[in-house]
Amino acid sequence: MWNNLSYRDAIDKIVSNPALIALLSFSDIPHFTTIHKFSERIDEGLIKFVFNQILKFFNELLGNKMKIDSTGFSVNYQSFYYYKRLKEFGRKVKKKYVKTTICVDDQSQLIVSYSVYFGYIHDSKEFR
Repeated sequence: MWNNLSYRDAIDKIVSNPALIALLSFSDIPHFTTIHKFSERIDEGLIKFVFNQILKFFNELLGNKMKIDSTGFSVNYQSFYYYKRLKEFGRKVKKKYVKTTICVDDQSQLIVSYSVYFGYIHDSKEFR
């Protein structure tokens, strides 16, 4: 439902959903540029601190089995055809990407950890 939304589209969805506005206790809906500027300026350490505080709140729900899953996002803007043509000419270009990984509690389905890497790393090396 909320996948692949721009900041503008996310605000449009919130505005069109009065129940969500009431749930979030919004008295005023922020402009989409406000959210974009916030995401550019927020410190990663603060995000981790808030995440850990929320996790402490749900600590009694956690079991002892965890699941790990990853996905990568390309940061190159060249087309598939461009890379295909380079390969035909014998040139190799290493694609750059961002890899995101989450660790989920099997019992409660809560995300207990996450990581973001630029480049290649095996899943088993991310979480001890």
